[in-house]
Amino acid sequence: MSVIKCNIPLNVQYEITYNCNNRCVFCYNKKQNLPYTEMNTQEAIRVIENVASCGVMSLNFNGGEPLTRDDFFDIVSVASDRGLDIHMNTNASLVDDLNAKMISKFFPAVCTTVLDSNDINHDGLSGRNGALRDAIFGIRNLQKHDVYVAVNIMLSRRNIDNIKETYSFLHSLGIKSVLITRYVPCENYELGLDISDTQFLQAIDIIREYNYAHGCFDRIAFPQPYKLCNITGALRTFIKDCNIPCNIGLCTASISPNGDFTPCNLVKKPVLGNLLTESLEELWSRFGGEEYFCNQHLEKECVTCSDLQNCGGGCKGYNDVVKKGR
Repeated sequence: MSVIKCNIPLNVQYEITYNCNNRCVFCYNKKQNLPYTEMNTQEAIRVIENVASCGVMSLNFNGGEPLTRDDFFDIVSVASDRGLDIHMNTNASLVDDLNAKMISKFFPAVCTTVLDSNDINHDGLSGRNGALRDAIFGIRNLQKHDVYVAVNIMLSRRNIDNIKETYSFLHSLGIKSVLITRYVPCENYELGLDISDTQFLQAIDIIREYNYAHGCFDRIAFPQPYKLCNITGALRTFIKDCNIPCNIGLCTASISPNGDFTPCNLVKKPVLGNLLTESLEELWSRFGGEEYFCNQHLEKECVTCSDLQNCGGGCKGYNDVVKKGR
């Protein structure tokens, strides 16, 4: 795989707020642990204009919970009018019928999170009683308005034993797209939730076998890609097909609620600058993305690996934790 940095990032994550009605114990954007300034409506729109004018193709709104902003749809409408391909991540618990109708106007598909089919486990990880009940209510409202709902499952020590039941639960909800990530104990994370590679691979093998038996999921994806080095057989082929390779520094980027521009919303460094004061094009052009990808992310053996295009060296956020021995 040749390592080539795009002239402009193709996909940008826009963390429009760190506010959230849930208090997930695993959240890497906990407001109390980060210096926090949130752009007002006009500033957020200026950032949208900045992104659109530079030729970015896709913009994904996330947070925090985007729906906690009263001006969310005002901002989204500008992104839509500027021709951006827009997406949305939401915990779905604030999606009443009116919000679902508004979402359907702008977003043909959204991604939400279901942590466990067991409400005690899901609510415990979400930090709020009733979180699963509210999320399911939101999912059904979205489906009623013909919004395609994808679901992310974050695997941790507190939900992995019930994972087959959770896959079955998503099947019963009519979910066709499942994304799977794992808890990464980065800085500011609560410890004690991490799982071993063996546990993670077992959970992946379960969904592979479950979907083979039921044929219920059209798409299974790993946005936090798993390295292929030490996997063999059918599971390796499955993970290879499902991985969304890490492209940190090459074609993806992230915007924080204050306008800071970084190559990843999980790693959050380096901060390339702020989109309220400089253009995305200027900030991106000064960033040595190829050097960063090869020297700050990849292991030496990754650079010449024929499978680099299928995992991108794995998730940098996870790899950094492993290097620290945590």
